[in-house]
Amino acid sequence: MAWMGYHMSDPNDIETRFSVEDGMAYMDSVFTEPSNEDLAQIDRIKDVLDQLPPREADFVDLYYFRKLKQTDIARIFGVSQPTVCYRLQRATARVQFLLQLPKVDKSRLEVAMSFLPDPLDAEIMVLMWETTCQSAVAKRLGVSQGLVRHRFFRTINWMHGCAETLKFLMSGEQGLHPADVMADVLDPEERDQKIRRALNRLPDIEAQVLDMHYLQGCTAGKIASELGISATDVSHLLRRASIHFLARARMPKVTRNRLLAAMRGLLDDPLDAEVVIGMWEHVCPEVTAKVVGLHPSEVVDRFCDAVETVAGYALMFTFISDNLNILREVRRPTWDHRVTHSVD
Repeated sequence: MAWMGYHMSDPNDIETRFSVEDGMAYMDSVFTEPSNEDLAQIDRIKDVLDQLPPREADFVDLYYFRKLKQTDIARIFGVSQPTVCYRLQRATARVQFLLQLPKVDKSRLEVAMSFLPDPLDAEIMVLMWETTCQSAVAKRLGVSQGLVRHRFFRTINWMHGCAETLKFLMSGEQGLHPADVMADVLDPEERDQKIRRALNRLPDIEAQVLDMHYLQGCTAGKIASELGISATDVSHLLRRASIHFLARARMPKVTRNRLLAAMRGLLDDPLDAEVVIGMWEHVCPEVTAKVVGLHPSEVVDRFCDAVETVAGYALMFTFISDNLNILREVRRPTWDHRVTHSVD
């Protein structure tokens, strides 16, 4: 047993240190054979050790895997036992963070962030993913820490807004009544002003139905009579137009070209990007299917997967924002490489 802060910590108890769920409970007993899942968790932990500061990785290796005491580790490296204790605590926090961080290839992330209109924003997002440290990113880019923070959180908010709006587009296929949709805009006067501004951005038939219903106060029957369509068609068009309008009102300001560039950056398959744009423009799987040459069910599947991917990036950066500076390290010249790789 070794002293860790204010409580005793067992070097064998890796579960409480590195795992957020079951982890490696078998380590509590030397008589229990590790399962394949346990071994896989060990491999994952050893993989992320190379992403830690070299000396912390050494401490974790020696303490948790080679069962050395903190006092012995301190003697080997010529430091105090409290230093070893502190470094182990920092290292375990870093390992837990890295184990939970989604696996993303840096080159893939650079491509994904290329949709941002300012290349500086793309650099900030990639470097924050690498370092989690605003001051380190600011120093590397030669800008202020405040600018890094502002651009970082602004991009996260844009990604969340984009994902939520795209999810909302699917609600048009879930039988929502137009009144339920438009209830999100509480002030009727504000709603009418927004409708007037949005009419020229909606498909002609949707704009006409929205105008007649909300701005002219026409009933569904009158709209159907004047347009020569059925009441059922009017209801469908009104629901779709309401969804489309409110999605435009909710979405962070974005042009079609920027949204298309964003989707091409964030999604692996260019066809998925076309599906998203089709749904954005038409709010209808059937119409989108005709445009991109797919079956409507495949459009829905691809669209839902694309939305989850966009949301995943947003959640990843939110997770980083909740753990700022977790990977920050003050470099020491004598601590710039690991030594336990050669120790058996």
